[in-house]
Amino acid sequence: MNDSTPEMWKKQHELMLAMPMKQRFMEDIDMTEFTRKLMATDVRRQNPGVSELELKIEVFKGYYEDEFTEEQLNDIFHFF
Repeated sequence: MNDSTPEMWKKQHELMLAMPMKQRFMEDIDMTEFTRKLMATDVRRQNPGVSELELKIEVFKGYYEDEFTEEQLNDIFHFF
């Protein structure tokens, strides 16, 4: 998703680069975890009875649906 203007993206990039490496890493971890929680909440909202395994699969799909074909995703989940 790219909803920022080029100027805003540049400013955000500059702010991130100004942080110490450890802080940037921790910020990235926090953002990733926040995104995972948002995705899990959305899956639960759409499917209140979802099992923990199905939830993990749906969150994985949300992260990687643009990286893998449907066939590749099915191959990955075949082992669960």
